[in-house]
Amino acid sequence: MNKRNYYLLCLIVFLQGFVFYGPFAFVYRQSRGLFASDIFIIETIFLAVSMLMEIPFGYISDKFGYKKTLIISNFLFFISKIVFYKSYSLYGFLIERILLAISFAGLSGCDTSMLYKSVSKDNSYKAFTKYNLSSQIGVFLGFLLSGFIVKISLDSTALFTIYPYFIAFLLTLFLNDVDYEKENLSFLITFKEAFVSKKFILLILAIGIFKELIMYLTVFLSQIKYTNIGIDLKYFGLLTLSLQFFRILAAKISGHIKKNQYKIIISIMIFSIISILLLASNTNIYIVIGLIMILGFNHSFVIPIFIDIQNKNIKTDNRATILSINSMMISLALLPINPLIGFITDTSLNYALLFISFVFIICLSIVIYYSKKINKKDQNKANKTK
Repeated sequence: MNKRNYYLLCLIVFLQGFVFYGPFAFVYRQSRGLFASDIFIIETIFLAVSMLMEIPFGYISDKFGYKKTLIISNFLFFISKIVFYKSYSLYGFLIERILLAISFAGLSGCDTSMLYKSVSKDNSYKAFTKYNLSSQIGVFLGFLLSGFIVKISLDSTALFTIYPYFIAFLLTLFLNDVDYEKENLSFLITFKEAFVSKKFILLILAIGIFKELIMYLTVFLSQIKYTNIGIDLKYFGLLTLSLQFFRILAAKISGHIKKNQYKIIISIMIFSIISILLLASNTNIYIVIGLIMILGFNHSFVIPIFIDIQNKNIKTDNRATILSINSMMISLALLPINPLIGFITDTSLNYALLFISFVFIICLSIVIYYSKKINKKDQNKANKTK
């Protein structure tokens, strides 16, 4: 086990959780001259650039090494924060998001691939759990400190964010690159390998869509729900902190889960569907807050399981490329879904919640089907060994 890499990677994502402008991101952009329509255009371009860069960066990671890719990606991550602070127009914030999209594409799959290769296979799930926990704690502390920093000025929240990202970049330089077979890495062969099992592709899409839509719901739609039931904006920061606390709790508890990963995901999906249906039909402040906290808990709980399932099903050394392909497929699937949710939300938040629950029912059906296939396969292997 490469403990140096393990601790450095956890420390890096911990520092990158210190986004002090996070709770005020929308207001900050408005104060710099952006309209809501501008932000939507920028986010659409961000998603498109992310998808275009996913697979090339995954291939570069596998071909030239994880450390080099992480250095480039974290450097761009750091630079994007400077650009964010210096931006006063649509074009400035667009450049920031393009840099961020390239950085995300480089990090996607590369960081978890290095972590997987730095620990033993038996310890991978525990490592991914601690990795996720480090990030969640960083975000929590960042949100907590942001309440004090914003008292200096709104601009200070963006300025102070630059420093932890610079330290995170410097720490990347001290990582040890991991050994794996870099020869004969064919992009075409890797692409075919990613699509060998169509059932597994559906499973990745189902869990990935579920994970992303839960995030969308807890971050964006929750604020609309809070407003609709009469919660004052001054409490939004406290609610964000509370949500982050439940994410940390989930990340901590999930570290003790070693078996029955598919059953756990199925249970989480069922609880989430019930929670969303209750959320759509409820206006009680305490019930609504409780349901959103449960959904945040579910989201954080699924993340390390999802990462572990993907890594353990990769049989080649083209790990970062295949993880990038998975990420790209999830983004492609979300391209029509996200705008549709936005359009439905403009009509009715409750209809949007019902639509999300419908999507989750489809995702749940796919996971149940795949888990039955896995159990049947395991039983056949057990019978052969007897």
